[in-house]
Amino acid sequence: MSVVKKILRKTFLKKIVDHRRNVKKAKNAINKFYGNEIGNKEKRKLVKEMIFLNKEYFYGYDEFCYLGFKDLTMEQRLEFVSDWQRSETAKKMNQNGNLEIFDDKEKTLQYFERYFKRDVCSVTNEKSFDAFEKFCAKHNRFIVKPVDSCFGRGVEIVTIQKSIKETFYELLEKRKNGFLAEQLIVQVDEMAKFHPQSCNTVRIPTIRFDDRVEVIHPFLRVGRGDSVVDNAGSGGIIVAVDAQTGITIAAADEKGKSYTKHPETEYDLIGFKIPRWNEAIELVKELAQIIPMNRYTGWDVALTNDGWVMVEGNSRGQFVWQVATKKGFKQELDEIMKELNL
Repeated sequence: MSVVKKILRKTFLKKIVDHRRNVKKAKNAINKFYGNEIGNKEKRKLVKEMIFLNKEYFYGYDEFCYLGFKDLTMEQRLEFVSDWQRSETAKKMNQNGNLEIFDDKEKTLQYFERYFKRDVCSVTNEKSFDAFEKFCAKHNRFIVKPVDSCFGRGVEIVTIQKSIKETFYELLEKRKNGFLAEQLIVQVDEMAKFHPQSCNTVRIPTIRFDDRVEVIHPFLRVGRGDSVVDNAGSGGIIVAVDAQTGITIAAADEKGKSYTKHPETEYDLIGFKIPRWNEAIELVKELAQIIPMNRYTGWDVALTNDGWVMVEGNSRGQFVWQVATKKGFKQELDEIMKELNL
């Protein structure tokens, strides 16, 4: 067999393998989100559409399902910003060196500590024990966050039941890169009612233009079950909020299932006006000015009796309000990028 034929054969076989792999991914997503709800004929149709959108526009297979693409036309689907597009957009908007400020919770604390408005102890290694011991003398119960985690992974509420030293080494053993021990945020009753076990935070994304800061598509995050975090990736619910009024307008979970009431507490998720909304907007606009070379940041804030406090910042935050509203963000994003000349 000639060299050319060998190359052609290898290319052909690779295409077959890639296609089979993509078919498998598409089928797995369909089974995960729809189960036996749809027939084989529709499944075959969806598999073709999912593979096309993945190859041509980089929409993920799960993304196709949780954004509700099954019931949309191709034109409507292309109005949504894919997660890949979101990632590429964030790279253009934000200086790469700033990622570490938000990815490393210890560095986030260094820049934004005065906005936390609560006691926080940074533990990096065994030398941090004295600081941890002083923190525990004031706080017998606190929340622990790995410095390098996201989506709520590794976050837990700790109550000192053994000696402080034993607790310290157990926590450090599980989080070898370090962690933050934070005083628990006591949220206002109006926010706690949705799910008392978690601190139900609001993500308020900002775009920093040359002459102003704009808020785009905020959303409330509400926990479920026994989870102490409110992230959708941990089973929580995304509740889209009108940026002007602070009123909730749509709600869905990570699988795209819509809600009008919390499935456990039965509180209305739609039509709720978030208290002291103007103060939250003022806070995030102030936060957005602290890292000048970051155009796009998603700010997680919580409401206490003493006002809004910063929980964390995210310079690559997902556009998950699309999941709740089932409305695309592409045209609006294009206009933003045009004004930013990016």
